[in-house]
This record gives sequence, C-alpha cells and structure tokens, in this order.
Amino acid sequence: MKEKNLDMHTQVLYQMMKDQLTQYGYSEFRYVSEGAQGYVVLAKETLTNKRFAIKGIPVRDANGNINQAKLDQVNQEKDRLLQCRGSPYVSNLIKAIDGTKFTFLVLTECVGTIKELIDSLPDNKLNEISAIKYCKDIAEGLYYIHSKQCIINDLKFDNILIDYNGNAVICKNNDQKYLI
Repeated sequence: MKEKNLDMHTQVLYQMMKDQLTQYGYSEFRYVSEGAQGYVVLAKETLTNKRFAIKGIPVRDANGNINQAKLDQVNQEKDRLLQCRGSPYVSNLIKAIDGTKFTFLVLTECVGTIKELIDSLPDNKLNEISAIKYCKDIAEGLYYIHSKQCIINDLKFDNILIDYNGNAVICKNNDQKYLI
C-alpha cells in the first residue's frame, strides 16, 4: 500500500518512531493516522512475522525529560485497554515499550484499517454481506466495551482495524471514558 503524504513535522516524528521500533525488532512500517495523543503505524515484528498496530505517544522532550501529563494519559489508556481486554472485536494491548522519546502500545495483530480496505475497492464500497459482517463486529465491540463500564466517543473508519481473521476491531481506546 502506498505511504501517505505527511507534513514535515509528522515525517520527522514518524522516522523517529521507525528508528526506535527497528531497535525493538519491528520492520515494514506503514503510517496509519495521527491522533490527539500520538501516532499509529502498522509494523511487522521481525521475530514472529506478525503485523501489529502500534501507537507511539511522545512522552519525552528533546532533552529526555518526561512530560508527566502525557505519561499519566498513557498509563490511563493502558488501564482502559486492560479493562476492555478479551473481545475479538476490541483491540488488545499486547505489550507496552518505553522508548527514548515515545511510549509504544503494541495492539492487536492486524492487516490494516477498514478505511484502507474500502479505499482499495474499485467503487469504494463494501458489498452487502461484508457491510453487514463489519457492522455486526463493530456492534459486538461496542457492546463489549459498554459491558466493561466504558464508552467510546471517537468511532470512525480510521479507528477500526481488520485483523487476520477478517474481523473489524475497534482500536480507538484513548477516548474511552469510564461509566460512573
């Protein structure tokens, strides 16, 4: 798949992420998106040959000083990911890696996003059977998240992954809120 056109700032951060993740045994990177907290890439773990969604959140400045507010947000996101673990329709935290500038959250193994899938189709439309299947998967994921006393408020195509089993997987966990 063709790499997206990125602005200069994003290119620099993306390259930093790739350099750090290469040291941790990842390769074949593909930029997915930028969010309020960080950046999401797809990368292959060289040892296992599996692809993962990896969210990189910059938690340190150029001098290596930790931004405590960002680190607290990352820890809160890890807690939510662990709380909502266990559904095939919700991204699962595989591991967290503390890099020199970024904290990386390695998420559910996947092949890409539903947006990329739709964009690759000749008429940019899913057939009816596929649309029904993905809608069911997303509904199952939302039901599971709600059953864990969380809600999600940023559901869009960029935040839905397709796993190796062909399931749609909700992956936007930093915007989950606890129900009170």
